[in-house]
Amino acid sequence: MKKTILSFSIFIVTLYFIGCREKLAETKNDKVVEVSVETADYEIVNIEDQSRKALAKNLSQYEISELEKLPTNKKILYKIVLSKDIKENQVKPTVEKIISKLTTEDSDIDEIILWLYSDKELSNSSYDIGTAIWAPFGKLGNINANIAKNNNRDNYLIDYQIKNNLD
Repeated sequence: MKKTILSFSIFIVTLYFIGCREKLAETKNDKVVEVSVETADYEIVNIEDQSRKALAKNLSQYEISELEKLPTNKKILYKIVLSKDIKENQVKPTVEKIISKLTTEDSDIDEIILWLYSDKELSNSSYDIGTAIWAPFGKLGNINANIAKNNNRDNYLIDYQIKNNLD
């Protein structure tokens, strides 16, 4: 009986050590590799202010005095020409750089829309490279009075729609 218990104990201890060794090996192999991608040059060619009051209910349900007190949902559309030699893997880092710069310069901005172009001549029509939206949950129209007034950015994401095969 003692042999059986001893054998069983050795078996359990062996399994424990093997399990730990495998876990250590996994941890050693889980290296975080950061790849730095250079951002592209860009030029902001047009800015369109699409701001409006941050409504919590239908417009017709407000008194004029209430409307005057509501904070503004500052929503801006930027038309941006990216450098002609931009690579597909540079678009997202460039967009992140642009949004970071814009929000640093204006902390009251609530929603950003970027239309991305390959040529300034195309900027009078719809974008040809893609678009990016910086807003709560990456979707326009989620701004309420609390977000607009307090600049709460907890749930902000960037939603990208980028043309494939830019290279």
